[in-house]
Amino acid sequence: MSGCTQYEFDHTWTPAILKAGPAGWALLAFYGVVLTAALFRAVKEAQALHLDKLEIRFWLLVAGVLLALLVNRLFDLQSVLTVAGRCAAIHEGWYSGRRGVQEWLVAGVFVSGAFAAVAGALSLRPQSRADRWAVAGLAVLIFLVAARAVSLHAIDHFLRRSIGGLTINGLLEGAALVLVLVSASNGVFRSGPGRY
Repeated sequence: MSGCTQYEFDHTWTPAILKAGPAGWALLAFYGVVLTAALFRAVKEAQALHLDKLEIRFWLLVAGVLLALLVNRLFDLQSVLTVAGRCAAIHEGWYSGRRGVQEWLVAGVFVSGAFAAVAGALSLRPQSRADRWAVAGLAVLIFLVAARAVSLHAIDHFLRRSIGGLTINGLLEGAALVLVLVSASNGVFRSGPGRY
C-alpha cells in the first residue's frame, strides 16, 4: 500500500458500522428485510407446483446483489475505491484534472447501469413483469454506490442534503429497496391457479 493510501485509510476512512446513526441503522435493517424477502421468494419459487428455475435463479441473484450492497453499506467499501483513486491521481500527477475523469466515470456508470437495467427488464418473460421493479431498484442502488465511489463533489453534496433529517441518498436507497420489496412480495402473495 502506498504512503498516500495508508495515510488516507488511517485518517479518513472509517467503516460505516462505526459511524451509523439511527437513520443509518434503519436503512441497514431495511436492507436485511428486503434481502430476506428475496430469499423467501426464491424458496417459494422452489416450492411451487410449476417449478420455474429461471425465477429461482433470478431471486437468488437479487439476494446476492442485496447481500453485497448490505456489506458495502456496513463497511463503506466504496470509499476504498475513492481513496485508491484519489491516491492514484495524486501519485500520477492528474489530481488537478480529476473533475473531467469523475464526470466521465459518472456518465459511464449511469449509461451502463441504465443499459443493464433495460436489458435485464426486457429479458424477463411477460409473466415476470413485476420482477422488472426489482431490476430497476437494484439499478438505482448500484448507481448510488458507484456515484458515491466516484466522489464528484456536486453529486456528493446533492446526495448528502437532508430532508426531514434524512439524506437524499438514504431516501433514494430506501425508495429503491421498496421497489425490490414490492417485487419480491408480489410473487409470494400472488394467488395464481396452482402456483403455490
